[in-house]
Amino acid sequence: MAHAVSGPSRVRQHPVIVPALAILTAWATLVLAGQRSSMQMSASSASAWASAAAGLPSWLLMTVAMMGPAVLPRFRYVGGAAARPFLALTAFAVAYLPVWAAFGFLAQATAAALPGVPGPAPLALTLLAAAAWQLTPVRRHLLRQHKNPAVALPGSALAGGLRYGLCCLGACWCLMLVMLAAPSGQLLWLAGLTILITAERLSPASVTPNAAAAALGMAAVATLAVAGLL
Repeated sequence: MAHAVSGPSRVRQHPVIVPALAILTAWATLVLAGQRSSMQMSASSASAWASAAAGLPSWLLMTVAMMGPAVLPRFRYVGGAAARPFLALTAFAVAYLPVWAAFGFLAQATAAALPGVPGPAPLALTLLAAAAWQLTPVRRHLLRQHKNPAVALPGSALAGGLRYGLCCLGACWCLMLVMLAAPSGQLLWLAGLTILITAERLSPASVTPNAAAAALGMAAVATLAVAGLL
């Protein structure tokens, strides 16, 4: 007689459930928060460094929400290839997230010190920069590495997480900056960019970066038009 698989046993058999739940939790937290996060503090209310430190939790939530769906297949690969999946996935995440945390801290400190950020003009410039970056040979190489399961191996899961974090950062840094430049509608931007990043990760077609660049360019033009800057 077949026995029902308990919750803990199911999680042990499918360790990728844990990062998937973390992604869902990040999205739920951001949706329930509903308002602009603390990382949108202005430099007048705090120093740039203090503003960056205060915004770091929100930045990490957005990183998990935006990058998580695209990275989930890599978690599945790392967990499936390890003798101790939970230990491997934990090591991978422990190495992966600090890469984005360091970048986010510096990016937020810079944004807090710049006048007009967030705002439509900086947002349009960021979108245009992201569109241009999509088409560079360096970025295309990083995207191929992003799709290649072997990029996190050989070596320890810790080293693999660091390498993969740097790869993701190189491929998507400009897209994450959109969240700092957007003056409103952060959740809509977050959802749109998550779909774009995940589609690039899952699509085998080389035309995807071109389509993404075109979409980002059109979004930049639309941003300027809505703000009356065209």
